[in-house]
Amino acid sequence: MVRSRLASLTDLDDDRVADICIGVTQGPGRRFRLLQRMRATRREAVRLAGRTASHLAEATSERVLDPQQRPSAIRVSEDPATPWIWLDYDVGVMGEGRPRASRALRLTLLAR
Repeated sequence: MVRSRLASLTDLDDDRVADICIGVTQGPGRRFRLLQRMRATRREAVRLAGRTASHLAEATSERVLDPQQRPSAIRVSEDPATPWIWLDYDVGVMGEGRPRASRALRLTLLAR
């Protein structure tokens, strides 16, 4: 198991461009399923991941609860050899201006 620490959006601010993979972990063995790959800064990748989370939520008739599509929690791997970033987005079915129920949608970034 990879140890991680909580982080904030400002922790991801840097001008370094890296190879970024956005995906989800699911299924047996928590396999990584690649959704997108790009060269970007980590901050840009988080913005794109927010749009990806919004599209995934819409596919199940839900929506990301944060209007700016920001993650509700960010975890960063403590081991520099495993450059993983986990982004949790609160998603839910909206009813009369408030969510009837919410759940976490976790996207995984691999930044090399």
